[in-house]
Amino acid sequence: MRVSKDFGRLIVEIKGEDSFGQAAIKTQVSKAYLVEMAAGKVPRPETIKRFADGYQLPAEKVRTLYDLAGYAVPAEWHPDCDGSAIALADRVRERIAEYLVTRKGMSEQEVERMFREIKPGGE
Repeated sequence: MRVSKDFGRLIVEIKGEDSFGQAAIKTQVSKAYLVEMAAGKVPRPETIKRFADGYQLPAEKVRTLYDLAGYAVPAEWHPDCDGSAIALADRVRERIAEYLVTRKGMSEQEVERMFREIKPGGE
C-alpha cells in the first residue's frame, strides 16, 4: 500500500466542509475508503477518477491528484488532446499494459511506474 501525505491533504482540501458520508454520496467511493484516502492511502486510478468526477474538479487539480498518487495522468486530462486522440491513446496504453502483465509477467505497479517514466516527445 502506497501512502502520500500530500495526496491525503489534497483529498481533505477538496472535500472541504463535506462529511465523509456526503463525499461518499458525491463520489460513489465508500466512506471508509475516503477516510483512508484522507489519511494518505493511495487508491487505484479508477477511484481517483470517481472522486474527481464527483467533485467536478478542474483538469489541473485532477492532474495534481494523479501526480501525488504516483500515477501517469490519463490522456483525457491533458489540455491539448482532442477526444479521438485521447480514445486512441487510452486504447493503445491499455493494450500495452495488458500485454506486459499477462504475457511478460509484470505487475500492474511496475507497468504504471514504466508509463510514468516515459517522457512526452521522447525526451
